[in-house]
Amino acid sequence: YALRDVTATVDEISLITASILSKKLAEDLDVLVMDVKCGSGAFMQNLKDARALAKSIADTARSAGVETTCLITAMDFPLGRYTGNTAETFEALEFCRADGIYFKTAEKLFIARAQLSPEEKLIASLVEITVELAVAMLDARSRTDKKARSAALGKLMQLWQSRSLEKQAALWIKTQGGDQAAFAAKAAEITRGFAANKKGEVHTYRAAKAGFFSHADSRAIGNLMVDLGAGRKKSTDNISDEVTLEMLKAPGEAVKKGDAIFRVFKHNLGKSDAALIDDVAKTAIALSAKKPRIGKNILARL
Repeated sequence: YALRDVTATVDEISLITASILSKKLAEDLDVLVMDVKCGSGAFMQNLKDARALAKSIADTARSAGVETTCLITAMDFPLGRYTGNTAETFEALEFCRADGIYFKTAEKLFIARAQLSPEEKLIASLVEITVELAVAMLDARSRTDKKARSAALGKLMQLWQSRSLEKQAALWIKTQGGDQAAFAAKAAEITRGFAANKKGEVHTYRAAKAGFFSHADSRAIGNLMVDLGAGRKKSTDNISDEVTLEMLKAPGEAVKKGDAIFRVFKHNLGKSDAALIDDVAKTAIALSAKKPRIGKNILARL
């Protein structure tokens, strides 16, 4: 991978396919579901390139005897409410809870077809994509068979509501020697940090004008998080797992001048960090005068 980095071949489709499937096929899988990203935060910036990558992965895996489904999903906004190592992982665990907001949002999106609350809208794209991936894993026929898809969705909701997902997540953590209670405490520290909103720990980016939240450059936001210490530029760099970005507006949402768009939590957040956040956000966050048409989250199924 380091060689691909210096030879500008990180986004070469055949090498991406080989890199991904060498790991997946080594696990002796029967079924594989791939989430192929498309958009500003992805390797593949447009649907044509994303389709080419998805087809390469699907054809190669199927030729190796693995039933494979590829979903091409949008990556023009950050997925979910949080960006950051601890917060994202904790969000994934919270997702599995039967009595949490993620399950309730899924019920509204897929079962009741009900209106979402502002908080639910912040996580709607994450919920939709995750549920669609899970349905594809439960029954590969769901890609083209509506009855199979409906049955798989029903099975997923039943497993979710019965707390099977929670139990499985806890088992994964225990099996790998993790401490779920300690991890939850670390996540709670970040939540308390946001709630306290202390200067030097939290910086909020606010809208310079009124409009509608129309675009967020996911790649620019990801690079910002790396610059703030949440990721590595080289393998020897340390990672600050508490650095977290929280989105406060959903795609397409109306915004008043001065409204908070997102905020960042970081211990010892200095003036230079705040200036960097504002500078990146000025170009990464776009507001439009008219309500934008927000695209689909599931762009294609292969």
